[in-house]
Amino acid sequence: MVKALTEHPSFVDRDLSSIRAVGQRMVGPGFTLAHPEDVPASLGMTETLGPHTLEMEGALLCPERVGSFGRAVPGVEHRIIDPDTAQDCERGVPGELLVRGYSLMQGLNKTEREATFTPDGWYRTGDIAYLDDADNLFYRGRLGDTIKVAGVNVSPREVEIALEAHEEVTMAFVVGVTSVDSETQLAAVVILTPGRHIEPTDLLGRVRSEVANYMIPRHLMLVEDRNDLPWLESGKLDRRAAHQLLQDRYGVTGQDERNRS
Repeated sequence: MVKALTEHPSFVDRDLSSIRAVGQRMVGPGFTLAHPEDVPASLGMTETLGPHTLEMEGALLCPERVGSFGRAVPGVEHRIIDPDTAQDCERGVPGELLVRGYSLMQGLNKTEREATFTPDGWYRTGDIAYLDDADNLFYRGRLGDTIKVAGVNVSPREVEIALEAHEEVTMAFVVGVTSVDSETQLAAVVILTPGRHIEPTDLLGRVRSEVANYMIPRHLMLVEDRNDLPWLESGKLDRRAAHQLLQDRYGVTGQDERNRS
């Protein structure tokens, strides 16, 4: 919402002096939060009765911590594990986020406690994240959203973050499409910042220096008018319809499958 406000064409002419905070993000008179990525966000879920990460009021992120969701709230612990082996991940290595603490729910309705928590009380959130050396949490998406490319699990959100880090990009959406040889390939649709343009090869060249090679999208669709994409009434991208759009454009369609058989 902050991003939508600051990028709206009428933003500079609006009187937003009455706004004092957006969520936990404190702002100055006149809504001076021009770079929301510099302010730590907060991550939470129903199971923790609200946020389980937090940062001091008014805190700003140093460059190496941009994108952080702060640290665990007092009384709550974080742990990152390999979802396949349940072994702890090293600092900076993404894995499944586990939480434990006083605000955590007591259990799930009609579900045995052993099926919900580990024996020592950790709850597996299904979120992909990592912790830095100062316990700052970096969220990278949902475990169920991971895409297996050439045998390696890829978090689409991590690729989207790499694309969105460039000023020519307003928003990115990454999915896996099935190719004619039945392999899964990464495809991305990118909404360009109004008035800006970049060639697909140039954008992918920049991203190549920031992420692993297997995370580079094989297909890239640039969109100048956001209305060319499907949107929900809530104002969010219709991810299912966008996925189908990319599958039809770059992957095997139902007709292709019938023709092959």
